[in-house]
Amino acid sequence: MKKVIAFLLIFIGLGVMVYPKAADLYSAQKQNNLIEEWENQTNSSENTPANSKSSNEDAAKNSYINLDSIFNPAERTVEASETTSIEETRQNTDEDEENNQPLGESMLGIITIDKINVKLPILESASQYHLKYGAGHLSGTMLPGQKGNSAIAAHRSREYGKMFNRLNEISEGDTITVKTRDGSYTYKVTETKIVKPEDLSVLNHTSNETLTLITCDTPENPVNRLIIKAEMI
Repeated sequence: MKKVIAFLLIFIGLGVMVYPKAADLYSAQKQNNLIEEWENQTNSSENTPANSKSSNEDAAKNSYINLDSIFNPAERTVEASETTSIEETRQNTDEDEENNQPLGESMLGIITIDKINVKLPILESASQYHLKYGAGHLSGTMLPGQKGNSAIAAHRSREYGKMFNRLNEISEGDTITVKTRDGSYTYKVTETKIVKPEDLSVLNHTSNETLTLITCDTPENPVNRLIIKAEMI
């Protein structure tokens, strides 16, 4: 019996050690497949330019506020048990999955940050479903490459692979590249800061082509937001 218990403990320990690496590999494979599919489509005759869009302040604010329940699911669960039904809580979470829309059809482009070895698919809307597999463009903000503020969010928790987990290493002067169907755009980082989740100033409209990256801070206790601001060069 003691040998069985010892074996089980060893097995569990190995599982704990292997899980982060396995999650990284699965996430990377999923992202690579999405990126490869998107690049093949953009290089084919089927490629069509992305539609330009105007900013929508209310939609942008709602998208940003919704990140709180995505970045901090434990807090969401507690609040849900106190104020809402389980079905109501899951409604937004499962919306994309219920629609059964292939992830490739939601891709807007690719974000690359060479300094921290990041290359992620950008999916339209920063929903919980989309942020499992890549970065999400906040609905209501401008598209990358357009004048105004384009906001992109991604997880920092290793549960979802590497994602933006090293975004804290970014500093002023570093470059970020975003590729869409309309072209490739390079941004230079102008500011890094940590804000409260309710600080909506990060979504303020700009007259220039601005990129705003959003993730949680810290990964272990995501009570704040790490914000990276960059301007197109």
